[in-house]
Amino acid sequence: GKNNKYAFFPSLGLGWLASNEGFMEDMTAIDQLKFHASYGVTGNSEIDPYKSLATISSGTALIDGGRQATSYVARLANPDLEWEKTNQFDFGFNLNLFKNRLNFDVSYYYKLTTDLLLDSPVPHSTGFSSIIDNIGEVENFGVDFMLNSVNVQSKDFSWNTTFNISHNKNKIVTLDGMQTEIKSGSQIRKVGKSYRTFYMIEFAGINPETGAPQ
Repeated sequence: GKNNKYAFFPSLGLGWLASNEGFMEDMTAIDQLKFHASYGVTGNSEIDPYKSLATISSGTALIDGGRQATSYVARLANPDLEWEKTNQFDFGFNLNLFKNRLNFDVSYYYKLTTDLLLDSPVPHSTGFSSIIDNIGEVENFGVDFMLNSVNVQSKDFSWNTTFNISHNKNKIVTLDGMQTEIKSGSQIRKVGKSYRTFYMIEFAGINPETGAPQ
């Protein structure tokens, strides 16, 4: 929106190469041990262009028995629309063993996204059902694990393998004001639930008499 064109997104990263310390000199199996941590804020404006502006659409209508050109407001304006912001903290370590033939990379992260860019319901008396707005907060946290191994390394042949796995959980922390849920088609955004949760009629089975679903 025109009232929030710019924002500030700082970040900081720190690392400690523990394997360079004197107390690890006798641990010959360890080639490198590094601990790292970072904190930062990133912005997201990934919505369709001009979503903060009201738009005019045109069409035709049947008036006095003939087709007449018409124009109408197709979307509400929101000049206060601002950046969606994600605050992220992560901590992890890199461990290389046996002349770098076995390498681990493990990280834990926590992300809190505020000012979510979502369609917020408005009273139908406005002539609209929703307006794009900054509403709510959602948190994500999880673990990333990667293992790389050098199984064979010779002049004519090399064989490396990489294995990685990630686990993520997310949850809506708040929505706008007293609102606790927003329904959209077959999905619902509800405080305490995952960001994308299905909201549909529960299947009760087949009617044994007619064979129809119920």
